[in-house]
Amino acid sequence: NPARQQAYQTMQRNANMLLQLVNQLLDIRKIDNNQMHLQFRETEILSLLDSLMEFFVPIAESKRIQFEYKHLGLDRLNVWVDPGYFNKIIVNLLSNAFKYTPNDGRVVLRVALDPLQQDGQGHVLITVSDNGIGIAPEERELIFDRFYRGQNAEGTKIQGSGIGLSLTRSLVEMHHGTIELQTSTEAPTG
Repeated sequence: NPARQQAYQTMQRNANMLLQLVNQLLDIRKIDNNQMHLQFRETEILSLLDSLMEFFVPIAESKRIQFEYKHLGLDRLNVWVDPGYFNKIIVNLLSNAFKYTPNDGRVVLRVALDPLQQDGQGHVLITVSDNGIGIAPEERELIFDRFYRGQNAEGTKIQGSGIGLSLTRSLVEMHHGTIELQTSTEAPTG
């Protein structure tokens, strides 16, 4: 019965969303209590990102979003990360990009060596850009606060808890990185 199949798929999707939310809350609790310990290992992230990208292809197709993955002149890139938590960072960023990008929009995942770093450490710059609903300038720092949802998001039917970007910032910092929001006029091109 197709109607029953559809109902089962909806229940499965909702159960997965609830599980993801619970896991994010547990991760935040671990971070708050200094109980989260990352297991860094040298990881070839271009292929890791390529496999994560495949997860978003059906979403891109269903919304007719042009989805690009650019690794500007890089064939391999070994970086010390905790692969599981690195995945969560990228999934949260891409999930938000797809969530807030309208049909026929564009999402780009870009990886490059950061030319602005002068300390010789070989920093990596990972950028997720989109042409979604945007974020007001006065909300740029607030967007990373726990449970905060931007004013543009509240006026839509898009669901969210305001946990993802807060968790993402914490995980990025635990990877000794930084995360910031840039408007389209500040975003890297290419």
